[in-house]
Amino acid sequence: MKRLINLNTELLKNDPVNKVILDFFCNAYLVGGYLRDFLLSRPSVDRDFIITEKSDINKLRDIAIRLDGKLILIKDLARIILSNGKEVDITFTEDPIIEDLKKRDFTINAIAWSDMDGLIDPFNGINDLKRGYIRALSEDNIRKDPLRILRAYRIAGELKFKIDYKTRNYIKKLKRYIKYVSKERVTKEFFKILNLPDSDRIIKMLIDDGVLEIILNIRKKRTMENYAMYRKLNSFIKRSKYRLDEEISQSLNHRGFLNLAVISYGFNPESSLLRLSRKISNRLESIHNILKKLKKIKKRIRRENLFDYFMEIKEYPDDIGFIVCNRRILKEAERFQKTIENPVIRGNELSFISGLKGKDLGELYKYILREQFLGKFDNSRKKFYTTQIKYILREQFLGKFDNSRKKFYTTQIKDILMKGGEFR
Repeated sequence: MKRLINLNTELLKNDPVNKVILDFFCNAYLVGGYLRDFLLSRPSVDRDFIITEKSDINKLRDIAIRLDGKLILIKDLARIILSNGKEVDITFTEDPIIEDLKKRDFTINAIAWSDMDGLIDPFNGINDLKRGYIRALSEDNIRKDPLRILRAYRIAGELKFKIDYKTRNYIKKLKRYIKYVSKERVTKEFFKILNLPDSDRIIKMLIDDGVLEIILNIRKKRTMENYAMYRKLNSFIKRSKYRLDEEISQSLNHRGFLNLAVISYGFNPESSLLRLSRKISNRLESIHNILKKLKKIKKRIRRENLFDYFMEIKEYPDDIGFIVCNRRILKEAERFQKTIENPVIRGNELSFISGLKGKDLGELYKYILREQFLGKFDNSRKKFYTTQIKYILREQFLGKFDNSRKKFYTTQIKDILMKGGEFR
């Protein structure tokens, strides 16, 4: 299917930000993703300019003032951060614009526009935009920056494009070069793929081309097993219409994290090409431990077991429901969350009344939460049962029984919760 291309470059000329740059530099060329997205009538955040003349710091300062932005100089790059958070990158070169375009990754990113020369498309990138193809300029351009391997898949996912046959062959040939890219850069690009609403198509391509097993350092057989879970998860999310777009960490959203959890099952983070934040690493370890247990269960998961699983990943119980694609477990996760947020008695209150600390306090509090979660008493009788628990613990606090009889009285608490009987 051919895509419509927006060739109304008057809009580029009259854009308020572009207009300021063009007022200061007549040899200013818009390049890269911003121009590509403009041609596709897609919104774009940041923009890149190539200025084919010597750098002028005074002009850059004046531009920053005109745009009400902050100027940052990074080697040969000048970056202006606008008040809305968007960025304008300006690079100076004394070479013709064609020399810059030759060094770029894909034909669709090797297009330039200037007010003086109009659209410049030496590698037929506009035609590739119409056809919906990602085509590398050369094998050598990918070798010089192997992160472009991942970028090809990410752009294909964002634009719903295909990667052309020759480019995929370059990728297959050079895929091991990605090991020489910093883990931070690989992680950032890979997370962008995982965040995509239709990432399962791209993940399948990464598996078929042998790239995913290099990133995660796991065997292809394992990646195929994980991909079966991946497809099921994404199908479940689409049918359920969950948004899951809140950020977890490192710009990875909730959907992306769930995708990471299933596709990376069985991997060792230390031997992979990913650099994970502590938050993601800990959450990932918890969900993988639970997933390992769940794989051994063939029957319906009992509510008693669910409570233990939820306690392992206390802050994010719904992760379990999503991972196993089960609406019942998602509802149970919601019930668990309400139990945690509105317990019959709070931990600090329990500790104050009883004098219990550490493991003893934790075990008793966990038991009370479990009984509440299992529905052993309803909200209308919550006050009565709470009073009974307080009575027993107060008796202990006042020295009415010693530690040797603690187990007996703890049993009394359990009996109250389970049977609704009064303290004997």
